[in-house]
Amino acid sequence: MRKLTISNLLTQQNYLAPLCLTLILVSTFIAYIPAINNDFVNWDDQYYITLNPLIQQPTIDSLRSLLTQVISLNYHPLTMISFWINSKLSGIEAAQPFILTNIIVHLINTLLVYIFTLSATHRNLIIALTTAAIFGLHPMHVESVAWVSERKDVVYSLFFLFSLITYVKSIDRNHKTWLFVSFLLFILACLSKAMAVSLLPCLLLIDYKLDRDFKKARVYLEKFPYLIAALIFGCIALSVQSGGDFYGILTTSETADAINPTLSMVERFINAAYANTYYLKSFIYPSGFSAFHPYSAVTAISQVTTLLVSVGSLGIFIIALFKKWKHLAFGIGFYMATIALVSQIIPVGSAIVAERYTYLPYIGLAYLLGLGCMKLVERFQNYLPVIFILILVSIYCYQTMQQSDRWQDHTTLFTQVIEQYPNDAKAREYLASGFWQNGKIDSALHHIQYAIQTLGLESSSAFELLANCHADKGNSSEAIAFFNKAIHVDESNVTARYHRGIHLLNINPALAIEDFNYCQLSNNAYIAPLIHAPRGRAYGMLGEYHKAVDDFNQAINLFPDDPDNLLDRALTYEYLGRFDKAREDYYTVLQLQPDNQVANSRTNELQRL
Repeated sequence: MRKLTISNLLTQQNYLAPLCLTLILVSTFIAYIPAINNDFVNWDDQYYITLNPLIQQPTIDSLRSLLTQVISLNYHPLTMISFWINSKLSGIEAAQPFILTNIIVHLINTLLVYIFTLSATHRNLIIALTTAAIFGLHPMHVESVAWVSERKDVVYSLFFLFSLITYVKSIDRNHKTWLFVSFLLFILACLSKAMAVSLLPCLLLIDYKLDRDFKKARVYLEKFPYLIAALIFGCIALSVQSGGDFYGILTTSETADAINPTLSMVERFINAAYANTYYLKSFIYPSGFSAFHPYSAVTAISQVTTLLVSVGSLGIFIIALFKKWKHLAFGIGFYMATIALVSQIIPVGSAIVAERYTYLPYIGLAYLLGLGCMKLVERFQNYLPVIFILILVSIYCYQTMQQSDRWQDHTTLFTQVIEQYPNDAKAREYLASGFWQNGKIDSALHHIQYAIQTLGLESSSAFELLANCHADKGNSSEAIAFFNKAIHVDESNVTARYHRGIHLLNINPALAIEDFNYCQLSNNAYIAPLIHAPRGRAYGMLGEYHKAVDDFNQAINLFPDDPDNLLDRALTYEYLGRFDKAREDYYTVLQLQPDNQVANSRTNELQRL
């Protein structure tokens, strides 16, 4: 009589696999409950949502603009459209609907991981359930789910996984329709995040895993549309990451460059080896969580270790390919294919590693863990490997709950970063920025001064933040001095010019106007809409009332529910002797704010004329 293993037990008992999958999905949702009531963080959320006029005012025109708009050096229109829908349905006052959407998509992705793994392993339930459980509950994925701005991770992965599933179906059924559907889903994935171009090598891995004949031309010809699309989206990504607009096709207001060209190839390979080792270690032993991992994390000692680990993992993959150990080659290959583009071979940003980069790659490693569990169970005929997986997943679940809570707000998040990297100047700046946003000026001053004076930070954004802190403390001379220093370091710092203009408004309105004019010419999508109201006040102070009215008209068109702009225009109309127009604006103000004392007083005064 054949011994009963857990594999055929799951197959024979039809209810067990759906029950296990249901438990995985429920556990995943429970693990992310602490994240639901988190706030937005001042860590790209302001660019994607809270200060983005295209999301603040979700109109049809803004929806059209999102199709070509580069946001924060990224082109991912489908992700931005999903934010637009969130804003249209629930506004942007609270982050809860946005985070809940992320969680729901993550749950769908967990289900898709199960379906894909099941289809790619000829319905091996142990591997499929293990892979889905680890994908859903791994704490390294919290950054992709709890962080609103990382909606792009969960959305591109949704289409990526659907594309893989339909590709497997096209092989199983030998039907071109499913291949075409897979290609369309790949395009949608690329429109959600450029990282989706890594799907192409994953398709070749599936061919290898499913014993397709690589001598047949069809295996390569059917990949040609994927290759062309991958090259196009790759070129778009390189262009926008460098501050470009892809030959004028896209719209961008940013001149920054996220790509660091100063690193040598040797440095790039060392950094890539460090990143690979960090991700491999963090799969089994996730620790040291941080929203920001600076380059300073790489040490001389770690360089040797990480190079050995990376060469070893690549060697195992090559041996597995030649030995035709298909499961092993597929798992390692999937991990390597999806992590390669973010391994810092092309150095992007100021972080050496990022937890969100593991979102899809860990599917390959989880697949290997499930494979190991299956092999051990079938060889030794006991459930100890299954118990190990259950304990591991339980630990992951607890860590995910803990880390979800760390994303509750900006200062909580970056307090954790400082715990990991207390001597990193940029981390201090990010924490100080959060304190300043929350009105905790003394705490903000402490951290930004420590970053500048002790850690030697001399960035334009740091001086700007220090200037804003002094401005809020009423230290006018210090504020202007540091605004000047911020602009000296980076003349294109539009936000520093805007804030300096605001601060100069009552001191020297003519100079304030110069700053606002510069901001307008920069066409910065976040700052340009804000300059009209303060510039209108500056013109009013200089007696240029017609120019003031023109600016107030622009401000009111952009922010029709802001009573201050209407009030300013009404007062300006009075200076011009256009009392009927002034009265109309005062009435509108009173409709918005019935208790507005200035509007009530001026309305009564005008009625006596």
